[in-house]
Amino acid sequence: MHCPDCGEPLHEFSFVGNDKSWRCFRCGGFWADGWVINRLDSKILQKWKPVEVDPGWLNLGSNVCPVDGTQLVRYTGEIIPDNMTVKRCERCGRWWFPTDSLLRYKPAQEAKVNYYRQWGKAADVGSLALPALVLLIVLAGLATVVSLVKRNTGGRVAAQATVRNLAAADGGSGEMWIVWSSAAGYKVKWRRVGEPEWRVGEPERKEEGVYVLKLRDLEQGAEYEAVVEEKGIKFRVD
Repeated sequence: MHCPDCGEPLHEFSFVGNDKSWRCFRCGGFWADGWVINRLDSKILQKWKPVEVDPGWLNLGSNVCPVDGTQLVRYTGEIIPDNMTVKRCERCGRWWFPTDSLLRYKPAQEAKVNYYRQWGKAADVGSLALPALVLLIVLAGLATVVSLVKRNTGGRVAAQATVRNLAAADGGSGEMWIVWSSAAGYKVKWRRVGEPEWRVGEPERKEEGVYVLKLRDLEQGAEYEAVVEEKGIKFRVD
């Protein structure tokens, strides 16, 4: 895989132990999943240093997804500071943080989270998480996850819509919620990764177009996978 900005090969590493993330050591950009970015904090990022960049290098890339070649799109909104450029692949859902923007983004996000909490707006904290194909929110509460899925859907689901915004939310104590938006409540297949047999669950409709299945008695530290229609996710139980 190559850097969207300067074209150099990306180097694989792990931020949190069970992820695959990448960095360009020429221009300093980071390529990662949204759920990984949501789990990071300033302390984890302290070991990563800004890279001195020649501005001319940033014109050598093709601005496409390193995985599937889709044109990257700049993401704007409340979760991204106005003076920061962050891009996303709409197909695979991963995020590109050019140069040292990730090192600046997390302190800015944490400052806003602290503001919300100090001013008694804890219910709005979830809105500061990056949208992700696998949105893993540890102990966030089901209401927060449903709200995020509904917000990403625009509050409505077209009649012909398939599964969208598939998410896994950690409820603690071996429990996990599978949440998504769709026009119908499809059955969920799930299993521990590596097991031959799938288990099947019936979801509960929480709000218009938002469905939830609660998984219980999962083994902590194990990796699981779930499939709703043709959409699949993997998640680890902490």
